[in-house]
Amino acid sequence: MLMYCLHEGINRPSDMQRVLPGISRRVINIQLNQLIQHQLIMKVDYEQKPPKVEYFLTDLGKSLLPLITDLGAWGETNKNLLQTAIEDTISYVAL
Repeated sequence: MLMYCLHEGINRPSDMQRVLPGISRRVINIQLNQLIQHQLIMKVDYEQKPPKVEYFLTDLGKSLLPLITDLGAWGETNKNLLQTAIEDTISYVAL
């Protein structure tokens, strides 16, 4: 989802958190750092006050966009089935 956000022009972590409200800022930062390590995104740190950081897809990251888009479409198509499976798993673990 973070890579898709970057593709859509959402480059700042605070904006990502607004678009993905179920994800904490800490998790977003951890995943952004992992994506940097895998060279899928790059970080631009603007040395200004207040601090400003933006993230962008690398060419390698852009090459994954067709797969990410297809996976997102698959998720939307199977949303109800997936939600039921998640709820069943949660119910089973709670027992």
